[in-house]
Parts: sequence; C-alpha cells; structure tokens
Amino acid sequence: MSIKMPLNLSKNFPQKATDLKIGIGITTFNRSSILKETIEAIKKFTETESYIFVSDDGSSDDTLDIIKTFNVDYLSVSNRGIAWNKNRVLYYLLKYRECDIIILLEDDTRPTTMGWEKVWIDAVQKYGHVNLAPLHWPNEYLQGEGTVDNPFISIYLTGQCSAFSRRALADVGFMDTRFRRYGFEHVDHTNRFIRAGYGGIQEKEGEERLLPYLIHSNLEVRGLDKGPDYEGISFNSPIYKKLAKEEIYRHAWRGDEEAAFLRYEMFCIQEQTRSTQPPPPQQLEWEISTFNGEKIYYSPEYQTLRGKRIYPDMTEVQLQILEEGMTLTVKIDHSKHFLIFKKNEVILHTKNPQKATIFSISYTKKSGFGLHLDRKFLCYDITNEEKINVTRENLSEWETFFFLKYAIPNYKI
Repeated sequence: MSIKMPLNLSKNFPQKATDLKIGIGITTFNRSSILKETIEAIKKFTETESYIFVSDDGSSDDTLDIIKTFNVDYLSVSNRGIAWNKNRVLYYLLKYRECDIIILLEDDTRPTTMGWEKVWIDAVQKYGHVNLAPLHWPNEYLQGEGTVDNPFISIYLTGQCSAFSRRALADVGFMDTRFRRYGFEHVDHTNRFIRAGYGGIQEKEGEERLLPYLIHSNLEVRGLDKGPDYEGISFNSPIYKKLAKEEIYRHAWRGDEEAAFLRYEMFCIQEQTRSTQPPPPQQLEWEISTFNGEKIYYSPEYQTLRGKRIYPDMTEVQLQILEEGMTLTVKIDHSKHFLIFKKNEVILHTKNPQKATIFSISYTKKSGFGLHLDRKFLCYDITNEEKINVTRENLSEWETFFFLKYAIPNYKI
C-alpha cells in the first residue's frame, strides 16, 4: 500500500529549538512511585530548556508529596477524568506559559536517553501533531519507519505520549470534556487534528479512514500489566461516535460553568520556575443557584441558608475563595460575614475568615458543583423549608449547585 504524505509544515516554525518555548506536561493519578521516576528521568535526560508541569487528577496516595519534592509547576485538584486532566496541561502550557511546542506524557512513560525530546520537537515542526509508536508494539503499521522523516502510518493509537504545536492547537483545540472516563478521548482528539491537516492521513476513497502518524522514541512505557478499563470504553464509545459528526474545534470546556471551573483550577496552580509572576487574584467570587435554578439566600432571622426567597430581608449568597486548592468558604456579600457548619445547617458566624468552615468542591455529571464537608454534601432540602443543610453522603442532582457568574479581579483569563 502506498499512501501520500501531506504537506510538510516545518517552514512555519523557527529552525532551532532554542528559538522555541517547549512545554513538557505530565498527567498522573494514584501512581506516585512511577511518577517520581518519570519526573526524575525527564529532568535527567532532557537537553532542551523546557517548562515542566504536572497535573494530578485527585490522587489519594502520596502523589502530591512526591511532586512537591521537585522544582516543577504543578496542580493537584479533584478527580475529573483523563480528558479534563490533559486539557489542564494543554491549557496551562499553551495559554499561560505560551509554549510553541507541547509534549504530553502520561505518568507511566519515561525517557531513557539523553535528548529524547528532540525527535518530538522536529516531528511537531514538520507535522503539527504526532503520537508515540511504543517500542513494545508489534510492527504492524501500514507504512513508514517510525522516524521523523518517515513516520509510521497506523490504524492504532495510544495516548502515552503525544506532541502539539501552538498553531495546530489554535486550529483544533482541546479534548472534548464529554469524555469523563477512559477510552476514545485521545482518538477523537487526534482524529480532529488529522481532519484539520495535522499529523496523519485522511483517506476519503470508500469508507473514510483517519490514520495517525506515530514515531519511535527513547521512551519506556510501564504499567503494561494493567488491563483496559472496559467499563469506561463502553461509556465513552457512543460519545465518540456522536462527536465524529461535529465540527473540528473544541474549547477546553463546555459552557460557562466548566469555563469558570477550569479557570479556577488555573488559579490553584503552584508555579515554581516563573521569574516574574503576575499579581495573584484578590478574590474569586461565584454567584450560585440550586439545581433547579433557584438562587441561594441567607435568612438573618434564622441564620441559615435557604433555596428561595422566603423573608423580605433575605440576601443572595456568593462564594469567595479563601484557601489554596479545591476548597472554599461561603461569604454573605453585604455584611462580610462568613458561614460555618453547625447541627447539619449552614449558619452565619464570624467576620474572621480563619474561623469559617471550609467546604470542598466536587464536580457532578449534570454540569453542576457539589460542596461537601466531612464526606457529606451540602443539600437543598425541598422537604424542609428549602433549607440548605449538610446531610447526604451520595452526590446527586439534589446536592448540585450551579455557578451563575464569576469575578476574578487581576486574573489572566
């Protein structure tokens, strides 16, 4: 079989890697020992000056402690799945570090040879997007040698390492956030690059096929004893088929709520290597509503939160971020008082934010946000005078709240 290669894109890039900003991103979840070795290998074997960024998708092991031992930018927030976590990396390195080329690694994929990144830089300069041909895979490719000048053309694809140019990301965008679990999120992303003319072949004779470019690299892939997430694949498969008919470009979010959430996560990033950081945001406030659109109010008579206006002097509630990480306190805007949890209810307490109760944020499948404390979720109780209390252990639409608007002073959007 002979397949025509597309146009070489290298004329659009500087010819020297020293003229480029390179970003290396690592996504991780509950594999602290593997992650440690991966970061060590990247630092040891990378010759090109690069930004390194690690995004931890809500690990429950000692991943965060491991990351803190390295001088790298990092984010460790609540679990939202593979597609969202990879978008965190791409968005940060593209929008905040303004990288020209981004190499995206999963935590089980580490370099083994000095200068491993150079083939990725060269390949992205040529094609805009390229993926890994793992050394342990059988050589069952349609064409090619796995080199930069003659990449494999493949019907198979893995997301363990991939690379992107700034221009290609501007045309194609990010992973679709409708993928919540494992399976197809990377295939859909690469297919959109190919349809846009980057990193693969689009065959249109007969049944259309999208064939990605893969290259060999001095990368060792571990964790091969872990089987596929068949449940996740089953969940994502119908989503993948539906998205194939949509337009190429995707934002890193869907809707204003997801946009607010991602931008808040960017606010939580710990930057280690930036010499001149922008001024931190003074505050971050979100106006919220219950799952059915009713605004949340504070009742001074009963010192509790309620789901709809009952008394004339009840005032709307906003949320203000006061702590690092995925936690928040609730503030009554007009009085500057903070709220605490007491006897299953949320009541007015103090003007001292240090004494306020801290609630954590969890994302729900219905595009809302759950606030929880000690493993129990804040609940809008329609059977009990529309009070907002802390009672339920399982997150469902009854515990879902929506962010209607947000304000981030001095914050780069």
